Amino acid sequence: MTDQNGHPVAGVTVTFSVTAGRGTVTGATQVTDANGIATVGSWTLGTAGVNELQAAFNTGVSRGYTIFVATAFLPSWTQTLSGTGDVCSIATGAGGVVFAAAYSGVYRSTDNGATWTLVGLSSVYASGPSAVAINPTNNHVFAGLGAFGCSTATGIPSPGGGGGSGVYRSTDGGATWTYILGNPGAFGFGFTPGGSVIAATSGPTGGNGGLFISSDDGASWPYGDCCYPRSLAITSNGNILAGDTYGAGGVFRSTNGGASWSQVGLGNTPIYSLVATASDHLFAGSASTGIYRSTDGVTWTQVNGTTNAVTSLAVSASRVFAGLYGNGVLRSSDDGATWTQFTSDLTDLRVEALAISSNGLIFAGTPSGVFVRSVQ
Repeated sequence: MTDQNGHPVAGVTVTFSVTAGRGTVTGATQVTDANGIATVGSWTLGTAGVNELQAAFNTGVSRGYTIFVATAFLPSWTQTLSGTGDVCSIATGAGGVVFAAAYSGVYRSTDNGATWTLVGLSSVYASGPSAVAINPTNNHVFAGLGAFGCSTATGIPSPGGGGGSGVYRSTDGGATWTYILGNPGAFGFGFTPGGSVIAATSGPTGGNGGLFISSDDGASWPYGDCCYPRSLAITSNGNILAGDTYGAGGVFRSTNGGASWSQVGLGNTPIYSLVATASDHLFAGSASTGIYRSTDGVTWTQVNGTTNAVTSLAVSASRVFAGLYGNGVLRSSDDGATWTQFTSDLTDLRVEALAISSNGLIFAGTPSGVFVRSVQ
């Protein structure tokens, strides 16, 4: 600590406190020495991800504080949520917020997955939560419900809707939910650069799959006839890609906001997952024939031949992660050219969902619950 002339100030009381990450300190109250320095006794980091320590002073004449930031590293998988049944979908948001859609309801964490609270949709007729997503434009949370939730045989939601199925929205961080699209089973979401919300569903009553697209945050839902999808990917130019999961298979693309669709590859291949990288390279995970990559959205090349269902894909900077039902997680650091196992201490290899937070944590949903570790 220095005065206005840059000279050290001794004898000022400084109080240290944890402001993020649930860590602990010892020797929280210290006094600056002759060099103007006060040193906390110790700071033990708490939850994985960003931890913050505040050093505050008040001399009676002036007061202020400094925030120190450190990142807690989790080198192996740790289970933080159990007893939920199948976890079909995970979404991460700002400030350590994580949502998990499990057969037993939607769960929320506000501390990077360290602790969880059941926040709703736990008893909606025979339907179970199949998808959850956070709209990046306003942080509204969307949840999709389908018949019976995840399938224990395939690791993805069962097709079809029923009583209570459809789309629910929360505008208060999961505290309350509003039923905004009824009847179809809802299995996945996407958000366009223009702010539209896309729901991958079983289609209109009596239909066989399709997308509903809302440009008003879920107030209305025009139908976009595409395929029978679960997963969506949206490129930087606004192109929407949908993987046909429950129909004949293949990847479909719309270049006009979902008004029309054309198949752009992988015909007759059921697609369980899709993701776009920052460079708009696309990865598609299949039911049993591996992982495919496309650099133009039209030509697809198999880059991994696993026969496990690739239920989920996620991207963090230059890394691509694949969740396999029965074989854990694979990671590629070279745009899919090579893949390595990323399953150290993951005790349930039936991965049904993956999501990555902005502070470098990867979450895996399984029938046993949620696991978390650092992406490194």
